[in-house]
Amino acid sequence: MSAGDAAVVDGSTAPLDAGPSIDARPPVDAFVTPCTWSSVAPWRLTTPPGDQTLLDVAAVPTGFLVTTGSSNDPPHEPGRFVRRVGLRAALAERVALFPMPRGSFRGGVSLAVGPVSALAATWDEGGCMVRQLGLDGTPAASSALLSLRSCVGSFSTDLGFALFDRPGDSPAAVHTLDVTSSEIVSSGPDLEVLDGAVWWSRARLPDQSLLVVGMRAGVEPTSAVAQRLDAHGEPLSAIVDLPAFAAASRIRAVATSTGALVAWLEQPDGDPTSQERVLRVVAVDTEGRPRAAPILASVGPAYRDAGLSLAAIDAGVLVAYVESDPGDRFGRATRLVAMRLTEDGEPVERIVIAEASFARTPVLRVLGDDALLAFTASDEGIATQVFIAGLECR
Repeated sequence: MSAGDAAVVDGSTAPLDAGPSIDARPPVDAFVTPCTWSSVAPWRLTTPPGDQTLLDVAAVPTGFLVTTGSSNDPPHEPGRFVRRVGLRAALAERVALFPMPRGSFRGGVSLAVGPVSALAATWDEGGCMVRQLGLDGTPAASSALLSLRSCVGSFSTDLGFALFDRPGDSPAAVHTLDVTSSEIVSSGPDLEVLDGAVWWSRARLPDQSLLVVGMRAGVEPTSAVAQRLDAHGEPLSAIVDLPAFAAASRIRAVATSTGALVAWLEQPDGDPTSQERVLRVVAVDTEGRPRAAPILASVGPAYRDAGLSLAAIDAGVLVAYVESDPGDRFGRATRLVAMRLTEDGEPVERIVIAEASFARTPVLRVLGDDALLAFTASDEGIATQVFIAGLECR
């Protein structure tokens, strides 16, 4: 199925069941037959004119919040938007989160979900802006300007929300917000683990601490490090070196019962000009120390610049990435693939979710027995748009 065909797969507007809390998973019952994951056909969320891009996705008790924006330069439609969706249809109208930038937008949108509210954060030429939302995606307050040049990676805390400076060419730290999410009440130290990080990720551990991983620039070898932080950004462990690898990108991490699983896309023969990658994963403990050697998890070639996403499921991990045909330098004929892995990273199952032209930026989120996969794609006659697909475990 092409991305263009996907637009008319399902016009249903029936709401999803609320499902369990996003912060708790039911215990695995050894006497119950495990469910079987099956794919849900993709449908188009956004519409032309103009290219639209996917910014972030968050699971809420009644579905998923998806943030989008125009990717034209200059933007065809200035603004950052949110919409609540299910696996098969939109569940609410699109809402403007940050209607007009000051200058131009410099970053995407990061979403964080707490017990009673959510937070959206973005940044433009004027600095970092945040806005509180209800769990249905409806804005609960006006946007607030924080005293930060940039902001990414928002997450919930016991008292509200926190976020990071954008890692890269300037120091990054964790900043905790007040209960109204309108002011910074404390800032952690500059994080050496994110110095110069080109790609980075963080996993929320069961004790609410953060395992942060940062990947440096360079191709032979690429280096990455990990460190455990408390919810305010204070280091709880020393920086740990992750295994060296060849030309790589898109590092991601997700918490498991024994620590975390870290994944990245790696060039198998070390040629940084090639578009083909393989998916490698390594299981680490709560301090970021590798528990075993990295594992090759993918089958077909992954497209280098398409992206990568991880999500925890009961007794395992789902990973989503984009496959391309061998020799396809531009990722014209692509497949959205989900791999089911054990918590140690061993491949269990490969599921092709969708075929599309120029598929990019997969973002995977799980709510109970539903896994939503959002991505961008294009097809003949259609500009780049945001699509929704998914998996059901029944």
